[in-house]
Amino acid sequence: MIQSIKRLLISVAVMALGLPGCGPEGPQLAFKFTIARQPLDSPLGGPAPERGQPPPGIDAFRICIQDATGKKLVCDDFIDLNAPSVKVEGIPAGSDRVVTFQGYSVDPNSRELDVIWCGRTTGVDIHDKGITPVSMLISLCGDFTETPAPLLEGRVFHTATKLTNGKVAIVGGYVSLQTGTGCTRACTALTASNSVEIYDPNLGTFTQAMNLTHARGLHVARALPDGRLLVAGGCQTASLQSTFADADNPGSPLRCLEPGAAASSAEIIDPAAANGQSFDIPSSIFAGSLELGSDQLVLVGGLDSAGNTQDSAVMLYAVGLSLTATEIPSVLAAKRRSATSVAISIPGSDPAEGLILGGMPATDLNDPGLFAERLVAAQGEVFTSVPRFVETSIGTGLPVMHASGARVSPGRLLFSGGVFPGRFLDQDMPFLPKPIGYSAIIDIRTESFQLLPTESQLGIPRVFHSTTVVDSAGHALAAGGFFKLDPTARAHHQASTSVEAWDEELQSFTLVWLRGDPVNMIYPRAGHTATRLPNGTILLVGGLDDSSIQNTAEIFSPFSTELGSEGLSSL
Repeated sequence: MIQSIKRLLISVAVMALGLPGCGPEGPQLAFKFTIARQPLDSPLGGPAPERGQPPPGIDAFRICIQDATGKKLVCDDFIDLNAPSVKVEGIPAGSDRVVTFQGYSVDPNSRELDVIWCGRTTGVDIHDKGITPVSMLISLCGDFTETPAPLLEGRVFHTATKLTNGKVAIVGGYVSLQTGTGCTRACTALTASNSVEIYDPNLGTFTQAMNLTHARGLHVARALPDGRLLVAGGCQTASLQSTFADADNPGSPLRCLEPGAAASSAEIIDPAAANGQSFDIPSSIFAGSLELGSDQLVLVGGLDSAGNTQDSAVMLYAVGLSLTATEIPSVLAAKRRSATSVAISIPGSDPAEGLILGGMPATDLNDPGLFAERLVAAQGEVFTSVPRFVETSIGTGLPVMHASGARVSPGRLLFSGGVFPGRFLDQDMPFLPKPIGYSAIIDIRTESFQLLPTESQLGIPRVFHSTTVVDSAGHALAAGGFFKLDPTARAHHQASTSVEAWDEELQSFTLVWLRGDPVNMIYPRAGHTATRLPNGTILLVGGLDDSSIQNTAEIFSPFSTELGSEGLSSL
């Protein structure tokens, strides 16, 4: 797809389709389709469809109703794109149905079918009688599409958390850039916001929800089972820089200039009721985190308010309207900040288990030191251990900061990118914490560490990128990030639009291809969030390009461009 930095300002296009079922008394579906936006110079760019019209570039569309497992219940194809309504016969009533849309073109010569637009809505309860409303956002299959509406406020280093109702809470983050005054070297200061927005995945829109008590970025957040959100720690004013005082151990390019009240507080907020409460906690900046059970959050390492690196943990427990915070000293084998923590156990587990990677410089040029440790949290206690592969690794570890990680299959964790905060495998003078492309697989079951060969690693260096699992087969999407230091840029780095797919079967990163061209994001972004939505698409929000904070968001639709006989797959 041809990319553009131009925005296409369009009104939302809505299709209202009445789909009668088994006669007038049978189930009926009333559709509200929202068409995602296109860059002006993309093949399908230009004016938005008129109200009631289908997305551009298609000759027909297929609507399918599936059960919760993705099994087809009924599908129908429609070629009259000007019809005010269409009819699907034999819609079965039932709960937790899935409804899919595939808009496709037909080659006039070969008669080959090419699916261009996809949509999928889950959790639909189809009533025995009457009309069931169905809202669906339609986006380009196998590609990125801009959301119909932008963020209300551009932000970077925020959090995006799925709520129990399927919507996504976009919390805090940094909303302004200015020349920093509290740095030892030239830097750009980032000022945090206290605002909370809610993204509706069926409409593709953001709405203002409420404000936090304290502005914060670089915090952590988790959803609670009653629809509330626990937000903890962070930094009020951060900075980015590209030159450093220490030629051997420069540290991270991202620093906290002013912790503010964010670092020593946590908040439980209710976006639906637009209220919340703040609680005091031990200071937590650049901490790793692990979710425990349905209502606990463990913070590990990080900095205290004086900037000292910690080896402690803080366990947060949301009980009704209150929050308890318990500090557990000297838990980690090493003091860490800006480490990457990835859960080994499935969400909601108690006990919960995770792995912490990096967060400290290497011992020397060839010795990565204690670059990882295993974490177990249960019943108010936290235990750690150093894996066997750490004790036996010389020259093959990843003593990184700001790497990206994901659990790609049971017991297998993928890590990529980040920066080396101290000299490691590099004789350059001075040594700089520049983005790296190193990637590794850690298998917890065999306690093994595999640094991937060059041809299987990230194709470009990345830091502050995202890694999001796409499907149950272990495919993951690495997106964006800074790919090089640049002292001339306001962000002191250059951001990328490129994406790569992790293939668990091939054990390699590869480019994402569509109709013979590599797929890229529409906008360069680093420090963004990437959230897999209930319908299988991935929402990428905000971030920072070379000079400004993004208020844009885009959807990646991983669905095939082949017309499925049973509708879109469940991934």
